[in-house]
Amino acid sequence: MTSETRTLYSQLPAIDRLLHDSAFLSLRDRYGHTQVVDLLRRMLDDARDVIRNTQTLPDWYADWAQEAKLRLENAAQSALRPVINLTGTVLHTNLGRALQAQEAIEAVTQAMRAPVTLEYDLDGAGRGH
Repeated sequence: MTSETRTLYSQLPAIDRLLHDSAFLSLRDRYGHTQVVDLLRRMLDDARDVIRNTQTLPDWYADWAQEAKLRLENAAQSALRPVINLTGTVLHTNLGRALQAQEAIEAVTQAMRAPVTLEYDLDGAGRGH
């Protein structure tokens, strides 16, 4: 390893120093400490790979917080997309589930928003519905 390469590696910041940077406080509040730390570890690995392969710092080196924000936002985006099943298979496992009746959607929504007697029969004072 050349002295120039060692110098580049020595410029990589410590995760603890990044976490105490004010730019990372909002990321930690929004995405949680663990997710931000895991991302910073991956970013350091990526930076080491760039140094090893190109003997330069990564393009995003000057703004770790901005790069972290972009990566976290991309990771948070849902990969689910609406599709129309034209395969001829009524319940296609790779294209999600069958459409549900509006009443079923409303019942599930209610159960997700407030405590409900999902597995308890209040009238019979026991489990099961």
